[in-house]
Amino acid sequence: MQVEKIPDWLRYLLIPVGMVVSFIAVNLFFYSIWMTQDLLFGIGKNLYRLIIENIVQASASSLLAVFAGTKICPEKHRMKITILLGAIFVIPSFLSLALGFFSSQVWKLVNLGAVILGSMIGVYAAFDEHRKSSARNLGQ
Repeated sequence: MQVEKIPDWLRYLLIPVGMVVSFIAVNLFFYSIWMTQDLLFGIGKNLYRLIIENIVQASASSLLAVFAGTKICPEKHRMKITILLGAIFVIPSFLSLALGFFSSQVWKLVNLGAVILGSMIGVYAAFDEHRKSSARNLGQ
């Protein structure tokens, strides 16, 4: 089923559902890598926890949550919703990052920075896709 065929009122209700499902799916994917990493990669659990969990998993989950919410929302309010979805991740992470400078937990700061980076990349990707689709529609 194509998303465009779903009524707008239902699409607005599906935005949080799509974000949560994509967020959980990404985290389950990285959890499955963690469970099988000794068999597949041979890297230690400390390296996974420090690099993959704090940088890659954090940025990928926020990026895909923002992008999934953007793909579900109706076209007429897509840019406003995209900014709102990005702000949902950026504002609390930025405030936590600002407060976190007083602690000595470096990897939590890296994690928050990765969440901010991932959500900003998700917003940029959504805007870029909208710009390209608008250019295609003008060309037709």
